[in-house]
Amino acid sequence: MSTSASIGGAKKKPLKKKPVKKKPPAKKRGGIGCMEYAPFPGTSTETPAPAPMPMPVPPVINNTPSDEFLEGGAKRKKAKKTKRKPGPYALFVKKHYAAVAKKNPSWKATDCIKEIAKMWKNR
Repeated sequence: MSTSASIGGAKKKPLKKKPVKKKPPAKKRGGIGCMEYAPFPGTSTETPAPAPMPMPVPPVINNTPSDEFLEGGAKRKKAKKTKRKPGPYALFVKKHYAAVAKKNPSWKATDCIKEIAKMWKNR
């Protein structure tokens, strides 16, 4: 008899290691490198940096800013959809469900709906 570690047949294959996915480098966000600053007043003879440009005002349509000026932050909520009227089959089920369920108290809801579907086809 052999003295192998596995009992009952084939040897186990070693598990393959999954490749490690590298994270992309973090994006740089703003900071001092974005604008040129003049040194402290009185220490340089160079002209001071120009005043920053004013930010564009987003256009307002229906009291909501346009999407092209939105960056990050909370997303705008979608408008609620109005409910549509129920169709004729839904109204038929609503009308006949109680009667079918009362006649057959041991039936599940799916069985009642199947019976109502047969009634719908035969009407």
